[in-house]
Amino acid sequence: MLGSPRVYVINDPHLIAAVQRQPKVLTFQAISDNFAHLVCDLTPAALEIQKSETSKWLHDPKAVESPSGTIYKALSPTKSLDEMNRTMVNALQRGAHNWVPSGKESTTTALYSWVRRVVTVAGTEAIYGPMNPYGSAAMRKHFWTYNAGLGRLSMGNSGSFFARDIKKSRAFLAERFIQYFSQGHHLEASGLTRQRFDWYTSRGFSLCDCANFEVGNGIAILSNTVPAAFWHILHIFSDPTVLAACRAEVLQQAVDTKDPEGIVRTLDITALKKSCPALQSAFKEAMRVHSTAVGMRGVVQDHILDGKYLLKRGMMVWMPATVQHFDRERWGADAAEYHHDRFTDRTRPRVNNIFFRAFGGGATLCPGRHFAMNEILTLTAMLLLRFELQPTSGAWVIPTTVNTGMTQLMAGPDFDVEVNIRRKSDDEGVKWAWKLSESDHETFAGSDEDRLDELDEKKTGML
Repeated sequence: MLGSPRVYVINDPHLIAAVQRQPKVLTFQAISDNFAHLVCDLTPAALEIQKSETSKWLHDPKAVESPSGTIYKALSPTKSLDEMNRTMVNALQRGAHNWVPSGKESTTTALYSWVRRVVTVAGTEAIYGPMNPYGSAAMRKHFWTYNAGLGRLSMGNSGSFFARDIKKSRAFLAERFIQYFSQGHHLEASGLTRQRFDWYTSRGFSLCDCANFEVGNGIAILSNTVPAAFWHILHIFSDPTVLAACRAEVLQQAVDTKDPEGIVRTLDITALKKSCPALQSAFKEAMRVHSTAVGMRGVVQDHILDGKYLLKRGMMVWMPATVQHFDRERWGADAAEYHHDRFTDRTRPRVNNIFFRAFGGGATLCPGRHFAMNEILTLTAMLLLRFELQPTSGAWVIPTTVNTGMTQLMAGPDFDVEVNIRRKSDDEGVKWAWKLSESDHETFAGSDEDRLDELDEKKTGML
């Protein structure tokens, strides 16, 4: 496109590692700022503050965290994340009572739409607290209209003519967040929401722009978590072998006790990450196969990458995840296929973590990955232990994804899958207790990808 910056496409893992070692010279913050400008309807004053904050970070050698990293800090494995997880689990548990209406044996629903509603309600309640704006069906409808139009909004003025309804939905969302903040509801919300609002206001952003930013933050919260949950659930329930393996593994973590009312079955969701390798492998494989992520960086000054390649100021760097995810040399001849045990099968060669980029890599690893993974694994575990899913057509079909928008990091399905949700017979008379142990943040810190990228790169000489 005339006037657009030149794009450097990097697929070599050694060069990707080199890019990740330069978070200020080859920075995602520049991409994030520009995207927010296009999709969040920020005022000119907000754009100036945003530019100033980014400049201070870039030029202060002591400043480690970018503005984006700072406002999402509460999503790192801490007590704040634990509190969000507990709220999310409680919301899912309450909702599970209505997944099959009282008095009915089953219910029929479109699976993707169902997952979208369940994840949206539970995830946003954990973030925005008891006065969660997304508790409103109208709010959810407007968000998904807005989300579907991100591609048009990101085109700038050239896409404005085709984005009138999308802008109306964006304005609706912003107005609701103005009400939310002005009435002090954020004070009852998660540490993430409180910290983010405090950071915005301390930098001089107006209430209007705080609301505009929050509209855009919904993209990070929901846009990729929903399709990731859908694919994870679909791949498990559509294959009897995968279903049996994951169900047995999760059931083994449930502990039965008795009280005067009958059986109480307790599951600590921390075990889903510590003691359920098949479930985790199935999740990562769904992410690998269906990720459409493109790691992007803005070149803020001329740079010689790896001592060989000149990257010019003002250009962009793209690192498509699909190239790494479908590399047959690393993943095998079946790289394009879904295999739930790919990450646990010891007969396969161990693949360096830099080749798994569904959450990005380096300093820009998705800050919400811990929360999203907990939410998806918890939802899946509840379905595995309490419900059966069957396609109403009689046969499972894996949807195509050719219509996925360019702004999505996880592909959405081209069509929905109608299913019948039925309570399991052995769930009758069982009282469920879902909990999160205090060691959740320790579990993440010791096992997640945070340091594995770096460690694996060091082992292979990439750092």
